[in-house]
Amino acid sequence: LKKILIIFFFLIPFSNSFAAMVTKIDDQVFQDAADDNDNIMGGPEFNKDGTKMFVSYHNDSKRNDDDSGDDDFIAEYTLSTPFDISTATYAGDSERCNAIDPDHDGSVAGDNATTKSIIAFKFSDDGKKIFTAQRGKNESPGNSFVNRFDLTTPFDVSTCTYVSDVDIDTTALQNGTNAGDRSTGDRNNLQGIEITNDGTKLFVTMNENSGGQNIKQYNFGTPYDLSTLTLASTAIILDDNNPFGMEFSKDGKRLFQSFRDNNVVVQFSLTNAFDLSSSTKDGEFDLSSLDSDLDDLIGIKFSSNGLKIFAVHRADEAVYEFSL
Repeated sequence: LKKILIIFFFLIPFSNSFAAMVTKIDDQVFQDAADDNDNIMGGPEFNKDGTKMFVSYHNDSKRNDDDSGDDDFIAEYTLSTPFDISTATYAGDSERCNAIDPDHDGSVAGDNATTKSIIAFKFSDDGKKIFTAQRGKNESPGNSFVNRFDLTTPFDVSTCTYVSDVDIDTTALQNGTNAGDRSTGDRNNLQGIEITNDGTKLFVTMNENSGGQNIKQYNFGTPYDLSTLTLASTAIILDDNNPFGMEFSKDGKRLFQSFRDNNVVVQFSLTNAFDLSSSTKDGEFDLSSLDSDLDDLIGIKFSSNGLKIFAVHRADEAVYEFSL
């Protein structure tokens, strides 16, 4: 029955009428890991069996008016019942990943901050790599980075080590798609990230203050090696509703994009797996129609069987759980 439901879910287009098939189960606030300054949450992510949940926190004050609080980090929660957020227990400060990029270590605060704030993150399929979408506050372009951290033990974020980063907001990595060239006089925000199971493709959501919002696709010359990224020519041009987190189905033939301004998740179908050039928009679903408190949607994640969807309320540091 579960297999039938999973197939049914991924074949039926998202639309407002699809709301009857979605039920809210729970919402939980996860402030255990954060101090007063680390008050903006991202994620969520899970290990494969759903017994661990991970969320990120970024230091808002460090980007705005002072140099207080911790640097950004990824925290771990243990779930006694898989994919059930009501059973989550904070693993402790010693079990988190301090996502510090030594090349951009936050030595400057305020309007010219060099600190990069975690917006989203993804694990490699084997759980031994984390890729983070991070950006600084500097108003000029060229301040959006993808970082790689390696883990010595799969899905044990306390073992993370910084490896490398790439500035994604460059002419070489932004210009040359159907979305048009990047803005050269405005801020281009990296807001979402995805990676294929084999580490050969990377996807990012970009939001330019001047109005261009899109999903771009990159190919790795060497799997997981950020220095080998090249830009594909076809991007998905998005509505101007502040896109953030995205999620692929396991087979790469469905792509789900969340939007912060209207709390909507849009579903795209891909004829060819993980190939944006073959995408068509199926429809959309407003998660806030099930709970009006979910008014600051930033990230989404499906359970491994596709029967639950989790959403993060950015400012409230809350995770919402829905059944399908």
